[in-house]
Amino acid sequence: MARDDELRTALLEEGEVNAGETAANRRGGGAGADGASDNERIESVAGETPPRNGSEDEAPGATSSRAETKSTTWTHELGEILYLGVGLFLARASWVVIKTTDTSIIGHVSTEALEASAVADLWMSSTGVLTMGGVLGVFVGQAVGAGNFRLASIWLQVSLVSLVPIVIFVMLLWFLTGPILQSMGVDAALIPQASYYGAVLALAIPGRTLMGQFSQFLSAHGRVKPEANVSVFAAILNLTLGLTLVLGIPFKGWLGFGFAACPWVTAGTETMQLVVFWFIYGYLQSLPSQLGWEGWHFEEVTWARLREFFRLYIPAVLSSCSDYWRMSVIGIFAATLGNTDLAVFNASYRILWMSLTIVGCIAVTITILMSIVLVVCFAVQYIALVFSNDPEVIDLFEKSSVPIALTLLMMNLSVFLEQIPVAMGQTRTTFFAGVVGSWAGQVPCSYLFITFWRHDLTGLYTGVATGYFLLCVILGVIIFRTDWDAVVRDAQRRNAT
Repeated sequence: MARDDELRTALLEEGEVNAGETAANRRGGGAGADGASDNERIESVAGETPPRNGSEDEAPGATSSRAETKSTTWTHELGEILYLGVGLFLARASWVVIKTTDTSIIGHVSTEALEASAVADLWMSSTGVLTMGGVLGVFVGQAVGAGNFRLASIWLQVSLVSLVPIVIFVMLLWFLTGPILQSMGVDAALIPQASYYGAVLALAIPGRTLMGQFSQFLSAHGRVKPEANVSVFAAILNLTLGLTLVLGIPFKGWLGFGFAACPWVTAGTETMQLVVFWFIYGYLQSLPSQLGWEGWHFEEVTWARLREFFRLYIPAVLSSCSDYWRMSVIGIFAATLGNTDLAVFNASYRILWMSLTIVGCIAVTITILMSIVLVVCFAVQYIALVFSNDPEVIDLFEKSSVPIALTLLMMNLSVFLEQIPVAMGQTRTTFFAGVVGSWAGQVPCSYLFITFWRHDLTGLYTGVATGYFLLCVILGVIIFRTDWDAVVRDAQRRNAT
């Protein structure tokens, strides 16, 4: 523990208060295990032991000093929250830019290329979600909050080992995109391009997964700047390479390599992002070692820790799978409306996904969310131009703008509420809530609305919004009825392993 104490002292001196520690302090009323406040523990590290409240040694004016300390602590925590929020916003917004760039560039190559990539994405997103459990932050945040930095690095190793077989399995599924789509009866004309698209992007899965785990590790330590910096770099690189290699911009007389270069640009960008991240923050700045990384210790990756990791990971990833698979089924419903309706559904859902990624960064972005809702309601025709110049497509966007905006609002609210039980380690509860909201709410409501009310995108999206509303109600009840003492005991047990 000597190493942990040194790291803790260094971080306290730098003022780097992490999100996990802040959450632990809030649960304990701002006090540590020994009943001391944050400032008392800092002064103890410096060799000074302040008097307790109510002590006869308390100096005159101590009450005023404590009030000032509380005010300073509150403003410092608010600053930390905003710092984390801005960093996460930049990272996620950059990822949104990358995905939007890919969709827009492919759409400007040809309609057939857009259709092929959409069909491939349907299969790839339904299987790629298996690598997106996203629970490492829970383990690392709680370990750091307990001052056990070495355990935090051990959990990173546990997560990497756990994901190896999953990554290999998903890569295999993406390599088989062509044969699987063919067996599903997809238009034979789209199979060659869809197969090529999936096979090339399969090469990016390892780098994408590593980047995701490293980002969760650093974010749980309160270090979001590295991810934000390399994400912005990746967004700029992806846009530059896409315009140049795919469309030939800005060179006159050259149309670029077309669709053949599309997946390579994306895969290359994600790989380069990881390389730059490792070189700057791993090699030059040795950031991992500053946060408790002492190299690989496979003996610490025990069966007990693997079981604990998968105890949270499996429900979390199944919850995500339920979401992705639910939208795949709803996409089938959209296909029954017509090819143009399906194209609009895919493009409009991309707008919802983009807003979801951004709004999920910090709770105070509810203002941003409402602004996006208003834009979708009253300026959707301009958003539609990003995906198509077809007047029929733009008209469908306008006609379904209100239910799309309603879905956007309910979707983001449900994801915000979902993060609360996930942060408490209640991934199983979240999974069951998601299953009910998806398969007892969105899917049947969408089917019933387009069958017995309106056979168009308005009916479809109204059904989706209704299902999200049901999920919000369920999550609200779960949060209201949470036993917070039990949550704290579970976190303490997990960090004692």
